[in-house]
Amino acid sequence: MAFNRVQHIAQNETATDAFTPEIGEIVVDTTNENIRLGDGVTAGGGATFSNDVVNATLYQGLDTMLTNLVGLVSGADKLPYFNGTDTWAQTDLSAFGRTVIDDADGDAVMTTLGISAFAQTMLDDADGGAVLTTLGVTAYAQTLLDDATALLARGTLELDTTDNVQFATLLCTALTSTGIDDNATSVALTIDASEGVYIGAVVTNANLTIGLALDQALNDDEIMSFGSTGDVAHGMTSKAETQVYGTVKKSLSTTGGLTVTGYGEGVLGTQVIGVATTVDTSKTSTANAPVQLRGEKKSGTSSSPLGANENVFIVAGGVTGPVLLADADGDLFASNATLGSSLDDYGDADLIRTHELNRSVKGIIRSEFDSWITYNKTTLEEAGIIGRVMPGEVNEDGSPATAMWSITGLLRLHSGAIVQGSSQLRAIAGVLVEAMPELRRPMELALERAGVGHIQMLH
Repeated sequence: MAFNRVQHIAQNETATDAFTPEIGEIVVDTTNENIRLGDGVTAGGGATFSNDVVNATLYQGLDTMLTNLVGLVSGADKLPYFNGTDTWAQTDLSAFGRTVIDDADGDAVMTTLGISAFAQTMLDDADGGAVLTTLGVTAYAQTLLDDATALLARGTLELDTTDNVQFATLLCTALTSTGIDDNATSVALTIDASEGVYIGAVVTNANLTIGLALDQALNDDEIMSFGSTGDVAHGMTSKAETQVYGTVKKSLSTTGGLTVTGYGEGVLGTQVIGVATTVDTSKTSTANAPVQLRGEKKSGTSSSPLGANENVFIVAGGVTGPVLLADADGDLFASNATLGSSLDDYGDADLIRTHELNRSVKGIIRSEFDSWITYNKTTLEEAGIIGRVMPGEVNEDGSPATAMWSITGLLRLHSGAIVQGSSQLRAIAGVLVEAMPELRRPMELALERAGVGHIQMLH
């Protein structure tokens, strides 16, 4: 029912009772503090409402809980909450927090929190195993991850668990027409507890603790190679791949030996350098040097020094045999190489003296004989006794290059000088005996006393 207007206000109940309000009109009885609603037929109005009823209908009654709520100091981003019976407190509620609590479900909350769809698939997993499966960890890998100790893990990996020798082993995988054969069982790499690394089937070496051991089984090709793709391209591909500058391999397929080979595009193939802190200048059997070449031979389960006349090392210019050989007696042997020119065209003694004068002017006592010599450095170069130094040629450190001299050339030169001197002596003796026959016997006696023997020209 809608109230249209207040029609009449009386001062007492009598006056109010005498008035018949229309439908929708209200009459206020100020004496009794009540309100009457008109129905158009009842004097004084129809339904009567006392002041208490009106107050109870229109106003909230006094309440401790509500009073305490009103007592809070309000502010932005604050949320009231019960902290006891009819008591209140408030806490912060940020704008971001409101975006979380207004989400319809947990998935919406995780999206609001920035959790990816993939992470959400893990958060709803029932246990760790389910999480690992969601992460794509295979069932076999999960059996390894749940091992409590390294020993158990080795058992899962099917490694030796009886001792601590075999720390880790990788098995070769065989590439087949249908893919990789995971059931291959040949050992590729083993690392033991002492940090020994073994490549190949043999996984022990009593003489190796921390180090690398390679075993190529029945293979005879390179066991080690060193390459530098982009820098090296020597082109000797029938010997090694073009980028490989060094290899290590067996010398003989069934008996062993070590061959170290270097490959270069320029003048250098292999260089061996020894760097020592202390150097030795002695020239005795106890002498030492930064670089040593030593030969030994088998003796039972060990080795021993080489014996008399046994070869120590050779120098070869190819596969045609050695050009220089040294034996355990200290003897040097050279191949029957010829000099660049015949020495028969030279006076050997004069050529020897020329070499001494050019080799070092210090400590040389000159004699009248030196003035007779017509040879010089150019003669030594032409005869092949010394090398020829090109103009501007320098050593690695920038110092001027010097000529090296031929040991075999000098040996032949000394031999030739002896032969030439003997021939000249015979010729002189022959001339003297022919001119003065009476000198034959005195000359023979003088030679015998000198222990020289005799000159065949005298007979």
